[in-house]
Amino acid sequence: MALDVIRARPARGQRALLAAPYGLDVLERLGLERVRGHNAALAACGQRVVAEALHAAGLCADASPGSAQAADSSRSRSPQTASSCSQARTGHPDVPMRVVRLAAGLGGTKAQADALCEEVLDRLGCQIKIDPGGLLRLSAHIYNRTDDYDRLATVLAI
Repeated sequence: MALDVIRARPARGQRALLAAPYGLDVLERLGLERVRGHNAALAACGQRVVAEALHAAGLCADASPGSAQAADSSRSRSPQTASSCSQARTGHPDVPMRVVRLAAGLGGTKAQADALCEEVLDRLGCQIKIDPGGLLRLSAHIYNRTDDYDRLATVLAI
């Protein structure tokens, strides 16, 4: 009887418990190293896409008015400058999480970060995390696609 109730309408924790064996099976079939490689490469791609879009819109740290690189017109909006917005050298390259530093005033405080996260949730229907201080965290998993980052970049750059 209790099992029938769980199958009919499992609680949140019970759904995860029921789904876990299927998720582990998928990881086993795909291969853990393959999944790790895919996720790390996708996170790096997402970081590049989002950093380039934010840089073009003047919304990442190195593209904000008054920054040394923004003032240098020969380097402004160049791929090298856009990649510096992505903090590309932070963290281990095999980790499927990256960060993009936002321009001053965007997510600098917890209240600003939370408000921006809520706005993206309302407009795009996806959850993002911005750490106070303006670090936009991006992560990747096997269910993400490159167009997820394209859509995020488009919404953030508006």
